[in-house]
Amino acid sequence: MVGNAGTGLSPGRALELLDIVGEQTQPLPREWVPQDLPRELLELTGYWYQGPRPHSVQLEPDGGLLLRPVSTRTKPSRFRAPASRFGRTPRGGLAGVDGAYAGEELRVRRGPDGRPVALELAGARFTRDPGPAPAEVPPPSGTAAG
Repeated sequence: MVGNAGTGLSPGRALELLDIVGEQTQPLPREWVPQDLPRELLELTGYWYQGPRPHSVQLEPDGGLLLRPVSTRTKPSRFRAPASRFGRTPRGGLAGVDGAYAGEELRVRRGPDGRPVALELAGARFTRDPGPAPAEVPPPSGTAAG
């Protein structure tokens, strides 16, 4: 307002105030650039259901996965990709880091088209649709993300 309005200030004083504001203004943060995310992990994100109970799977900035029950008080569980400091599990899955599934292996079951159809975790099965788990799930693909 000082630079473009009739404030009663002299032009020199208005410019001085604008300089002070310019000195106090924080620089803009660097522009956000999307990461090059692994497709095999990105396609696991979204909603999965353990029976009728919804869970969300999110990809974290460090490349781990976060499994979180939706609208419950249950603590979320984090998973790390095989290349992390926790290493690959014996069957090629993702290793649980904390929460209810710490130390457990998350295995991805894929359909004939290669898309994930189920997540298996400590005897629990998660599918993309609510309701009972499918009677037959394809055998493991050999890796959690592949």
